[in-house]
Formats: sequence, structure tokens, C-alpha cells
Amino acid sequence: MINSGVNGICFFVRFTLSLTRDELENQNVKIIAHEDDYELISALLNSYYQDELTLGQMLKILRKDLLEMTQADYAKLVGISRRSLSDLEQDRSHSTAHILNAVFTPFGLKTGLVPANQVMEVYATLNK
Repeated sequence: MINSGVNGICFFVRFTLSLTRDELENQNVKIIAHEDDYELISALLNSYYQDELTLGQMLKILRKDLLEMTQADYAKLVGISRRSLSDLEQDRSHSTAHILNAVFTPFGLKTGLVPANQVMEVYATLNK
């Protein structure tokens, strides 16, 4: 997981399946993955969260096994260069949230920040 500390507070980038296909398509985002694929996507997310897969490995599995697309075709679809996609899949890139959202949105995923420790999580919940 990508983490970033600010004033001693550590946050992790998390992916969620929180937007529905209709919500994303209303924002002109093309979702390629189908609800049948969400079981695999969820299993990959769990492996990622447990540090069994890297972000790049997860992306490569999703692209190749779920969509059966080449890097060139997928990069064109999501609007990034093939080199950027290759760097992401090889974990050689420190991408922005914008790039991460671009490459994971076709699978119904988006990035977000969540507190890395329970104290911050409780504090955030209480101050809603």
C-alpha cells in the first residue's frame, strides 16, 4: 500500500468498490468489469491489503486476466502512455491519485485515504 505521513499521521491509499456502474457511467467513466468479476477483484484487493500482492501485480492481473488486453490497448483506453502503465505494473512508479484512478476505474475502483491507525479512525468517525 502507498502511505504518506503528515505531521506524524500516516494514511494509506485504499481502493473501494463504492461507486455503482451507473454512477461512474454518469460521470462518463467506462466500466469494463462486470459484477461477475467483483469476486475476483475483491480477492485481489484482500491480497493487496495483506501485502501478498503489490499494486502493480494487482493491476497486471486485472488487465491481463480479466480484460485480456495488451498494455498498449489498455494504456490507450485509460489515457496514459504504455510506458507509464508498464512502470506501474513493474512497481517502478509513484503515481498520483489521478493516474491510479485512471487505471483502476475501469474495474469499478477508486482511490481514497483512510486512517492507518484505530485512534485516527475513531476520531474521524466521531467528528462526522
